[in-house]
Amino acid sequence: MLALIDQRPYLSDGSKQAIAAAISYGETSNSQITVTLLEVDPLAEEDKKKRLETVMWHFQQSGFSNVEVLEKEAGKASVTIGDVADEIAANIVIISVEPIHAKVVDANLLAEFVPCPILLVP
Repeated sequence: MLALIDQRPYLSDGSKQAIAAAISYGETSNSQITVTLLEVDPLAEEDKKKRLETVMWHFQQSGFSNVEVLEKEAGKASVTIGDVADEIAANIVIISVEPIHAKVVDANLLAEFVPCPILLVP
């Protein structure tokens, strides 16, 4: 599972690196990647659409097509990530450290609620 919490329409460097890490993991393990887009501002509909297009563009450029996208409101992002990881029985969660540094995601709660290993990408 790739968790993206990025309000930029064209994504931050950290989000792009997390996408690259997820693609690499997905290719080597022949897995499906579930991208969970967590929205901090659910009213920014235009940015949300562009962000989704940007995410899919990165996957298309790499040739990786086994992708599913879920859109969720962030609320308590750490809990939401844990809930989604549990629902889909994720075997790993990949996330950029940027939302942790920005205090959007609480690393302690993330460690508590995510039922599988977590890969933090710089």
